[in-house]
Amino acid sequence: MKKFFYILALIIVIAGLVLTINVKKNDEPPEPKEEEIDTPIVPTIVSSNISFDSSFNGVETTKIEEFLKSFFERYYLIIKKMEYNDISDMFQNQENAYIYQTALELLIENRKMSLIDLTLDNISYDLSVTSFTQEEGKIKFRVLENCSYNFNSLKEYKTKIYNIKNDFVLVLENGNYKIASYDKLQDFYVMITDIYKTSGDYKVALDKIKKDYLSKFDTTNQKFAKMRENYLSKNYKEMTCDHGFDRESAYNYAISWVGKRNSKWHTYSANCVNFVSQVMYAGGIPM
Repeated sequence: MKKFFYILALIIVIAGLVLTINVKKNDEPPEPKEEEIDTPIVPTIVSSNISFDSSFNGVETTKIEEFLKSFFERYYLIIKKMEYNDISDMFQNQENAYIYQTALELLIENRKMSLIDLTLDNISYDLSVTSFTQEEGKIKFRVLENCSYNFNSLKEYKTKIYNIKNDFVLVLENGNYKIASYDKLQDFYVMITDIYKTSGDYKVALDKIKKDYLSKFDTTNQKFAKMRENYLSKNYKEMTCDHGFDRESAYNYAISWVGKRNSKWHTYSANCVNFVSQVMYAGGIPM
């Protein structure tokens, strides 16, 4: 069931990106006022802050901070350029390293299928490090990752993501931290880990999962490409519906609530599809 919703959310995003290109200007909701648009400043990757909560009281955090900065900057460089560079040297557990690699390769290949440029620029991030424990030579903690960036095809708009959960278990080897275990609660990583079961040959199993997903993505993209072709050539049947849709109201709701939760709605740990439902409802789509 989870897999269905991940794919549904992905389809919604792809459809939105495809249709955005072709919607006539006079059909669009009003543009945000100039002061509502984040203007890019420096085209680089910037770590604004790495903070540690009180669970790290008395713990030397310098090496942990150096490790996290290296890990996340290498990650953001990969998705910035959409080119995977091996970072298995940061992992003690090579099975975990290949899970991480497979998830990133899936994200990269999916974005390369897009009709628009989904490489990134102006990346910045903040990390809040919490829930520290230590046992049997291992340290465990959670990192809440906040990040912002511009897609190069939508440079005038800043994309922001909040409180992505990253769970680390580190061990010290020759004076350097290595990843004994890692888990991330976000899109492609969850899509991989929800399906993957430990096997004798983990690379074969993970490669098959990636191949199956890419096949589904390709089928979906072909359908959207055909829809786009029909739209541009006006080769489609006009459809009617039983109710209207107020684009401006939907747009205003999205802008108002994009960075926070509306307590009138049920709260979910992951809110992306639910947020789309709220926006549609605000525009007049009935429950």
